[in-house]
Amino acid sequence: MSQPVIKKEKKSVARRGEDISSQHPILRKLLIYVISFCIVVGTVTFAVKYTYKKFTSPMDPNDNSDVIIVIPMGTSARGIGNILYDEGLIQNKGVFKIFMELSGKSSNVQAGKYKLKKSMSLPEIVEAITSGEGAIPQKKITIPEGKTVAEIANALAESGKFSFTEEEFIKEAANIKKYEKQFTFLQEIPEERRDIDKYPYPLEGYLFPETYFVDEGSTPEDIIKTMLSQFAKVYNAEYQSRADELNLTTDQVVTLASIVQREARLKEEFPKIAAVFHNRINRDMPLESCATIRYITGKNILYVTNEEAQIESKYNTYKYKGLPIGPIACPGELAIKSVLYPDEEMMDPEKPYLYFVLMDPNEGRHSFNYDYDSHIKDKKKYEKLWKNSSN
Repeated sequence: MSQPVIKKEKKSVARRGEDISSQHPILRKLLIYVISFCIVVGTVTFAVKYTYKKFTSPMDPNDNSDVIIVIPMGTSARGIGNILYDEGLIQNKGVFKIFMELSGKSSNVQAGKYKLKKSMSLPEIVEAITSGEGAIPQKKITIPEGKTVAEIANALAESGKFSFTEEEFIKEAANIKKYEKQFTFLQEIPEERRDIDKYPYPLEGYLFPETYFVDEGSTPEDIIKTMLSQFAKVYNAEYQSRADELNLTTDQVVTLASIVQREARLKEEFPKIAAVFHNRINRDMPLESCATIRYITGKNILYVTNEEAQIESKYNTYKYKGLPIGPIACPGELAIKSVLYPDEEMMDPEKPYLYFVLMDPNEGRHSFNYDYDSHIKDKKKYEKLWKNSSN
């Protein structure tokens, strides 16, 4: 009786074994999938952690020396990455850009000068330049286009942001030999204009007008170097090459640009006024710029009297043909570019424009003519507006 029972149990066990055996391929595949997934996840996690650590770690954990960088206003995340990479503060520019975007701090970067270290990690550097904690205390100064060295000195001294006086700044700006080795474009300044007894502002025209952030406690030398550096940056190789094409020295370009800067007020008129002056020079005509008389007299005049036209000065473009002995102000880039690329239509050899006259003193718009009679008519027409103007 017991044997049949035993046989039945063996068959039952055998069938269960067969059922389990038939399920092994599925379990095996599932197990392989799970194990493979875990390996992939683990590998990716390790790779991400390794990459993050590699590219966000300090460049040199043991280097605590200060690295000073300057982030100009409006610099993009890519531009900042370039600055940091060039100074040896980050491992990879692309990783920096991605980190900035993922952190949502791209728009939080504050322009200025920063004191960073190679021992800082990428997150620490980002925190420093977005929170402003790494910033060196600075003062903001804005130098408008067309200001003279004397006016710049006065504005800086009167701002109350610096400890030096107007006279100390002017004295430092007269020390051209101190700067011409570093800023070689100053070497083109004529020897005559280096006589500070006759011409106390040899750097006239070269202190580039711009908004600057300078360190607290900056000296006249610090500020002058900053402004000369900006001029060198703006007056690039393209402008130098173009000046050579026009057979002009840097000093001649700056001199003419300073006159254009003081004559023009509307952006679209800069290249037109430059064209008129080019035409007059090419025809050996005096420039007859009121701006040069204003520079001599220090008066904000709108028209020149016969007596003023005869003032003995090498800046007097009524009395002497060609360019004055030097710049009469510090021009901006628009004036410089207009001198190098004047309005070609107004320089037509058949009908070159040789005259312009101020129409509305308040708006600053001019009337341009290529014949003298039309110029005289316009002058008589608008002269009453000059005399009635509060300017």
